[in-house]
Amino acid sequence: MKKIYSFICLSLSTMFLLTSCLNDSNDTSTYYGDTAITAFTLGTLNRYTHVKTSTGKDSTYKTTLTGSSYYFYIDQVNKTIYNPDSLPIWTDNSKVVCTITSKNGGLIYSKSLKSDSIFYHNSSDSVDFSQPRTFYVYATDGSGYRQYTIKVNVHQELSDTFVWHKISTNSTIAAFTGMKALELNGKILLFGTNGSETAIYSTPESDGAEWTKINTSVALDADAYKNIVAHNGMLFAKSNGSILKSADGASWTTVSGTTDITSLIASSTKNLFAIRNHNLVSSHDGGVNWTKESLDDDSTLLPSRDFTYYTMPLPSNDSIDRVMIVGNRSGDDYSTDSASVVWNKIEEYSNGSEAGIWTYFNVAKDNYSGYAPRLTNLTMVPYDDGVLAFGGDGIGKSKATAFNHFYQSRDNGITWKNNSAYHFPEGFSSSKTSFTAIKDSKNNLWIICGESGQIWRGRLNRLGWETTKTTFTE
Repeated sequence: MKKIYSFICLSLSTMFLLTSCLNDSNDTSTYYGDTAITAFTLGTLNRYTHVKTSTGKDSTYKTTLTGSSYYFYIDQVNKTIYNPDSLPIWTDNSKVVCTITSKNGGLIYSKSLKSDSIFYHNSSDSVDFSQPRTFYVYATDGSGYRQYTIKVNVHQELSDTFVWHKISTNSTIAAFTGMKALELNGKILLFGTNGSETAIYSTPESDGAEWTKINTSVALDADAYKNIVAHNGMLFAKSNGSILKSADGASWTTVSGTTDITSLIASSTKNLFAIRNHNLVSSHDGGVNWTKESLDDDSTLLPSRDFTYYTMPLPSNDSIDRVMIVGNRSGDDYSTDSASVVWNKIEEYSNGSEAGIWTYFNVAKDNYSGYAPRLTNLTMVPYDDGVLAFGGDGIGKSKATAFNHFYQSRDNGITWKNNSAYHFPEGFSSSKTSFTAIKDSKNNLWIICGESGQIWRGRLNRLGWETTKTTFTE
């Protein structure tokens, strides 16, 4: 560093000497004792995209990017400069032209990648940012300098590529004839039936290979796995004719005994939802009392099996939920159905708000190719500002094949399309009736398979990218 500072002092001394020689006695130049880098902008960048030709050969073609479209943030406390929105994959950051602005006209130098030598930065010269670079900005009066680390981040993976990882194969899970997964307090809870009772296993979100059996204070009946929902950090279940609740899946207490609830199906911020006497009902007090919900269509259009749901606060108002319930009607009573049934409700919680009404999304003739297919064990997961659905073989007039597609809806269940970005992993094997899926807090999608016992975890690449701090004070 002494070598660097001596060089700078010599440069500044020379500058001052030249200034004295060239200017007369009326020179009014001002030299400052403080400085900092105040702006950093990239010029035009090259991007080399790798593709396959029609014959299967590797090929590369060059395009350009407008570097100034990518903003850089300056952390004056830690002396770092970086772009939180990384440049697209395959962008060449080894030959970058950049413009750097300093406070009070401070002189800017960059350190060599190979030695301690430093060079005056010229905005027309290219810089190798394939690794973090050290820059110095010196006060014009030669009294001091600031040192910065500048990083030009480039994505190392394609944003909309979904990557699967096989976590393990579990023989206990393979034996389940039905199952359902929930996320609770950083753990994945798996509720599975062996035909006579429902057992509970748990694993941390970060694991998935090791599953621990939870010993329950009460025996849960064989169908309890179908009737379990998470609500405000608690588990609620219907089992043996009663509504139960638990904070951990181990200790269960009775909320309401001898209930006439048929199926416990969903929850929102304040309500539990269930089917009772072929009607949709809600509970404001954790399953003690139930009230009939208002529908905009006939209650015969409510699902009676394969219930799945999601609840999401509206982006514009976190005191309003959108609740969507999807499922199938009875296969025996409605054998001609080819689509599942979709219901939506907007729930408002602010003072003075009115109770909402459930809306049925009819399958219109002009949208017949975009409906939610009627699949065995229909499973829906909220993902990437929408919902994904998949399932086993089609029911009734649905000719869908098990695990053939992920169907995505980005309009809250009105239309459903096959999105090719999502696919089942190579080597995937599962029972067509016993499987479950869930999204964890890290945007990972889990699929847990009966019969094979496979456990898969995957994620859309960009949903795993870190969000970097972007606000600093100078």
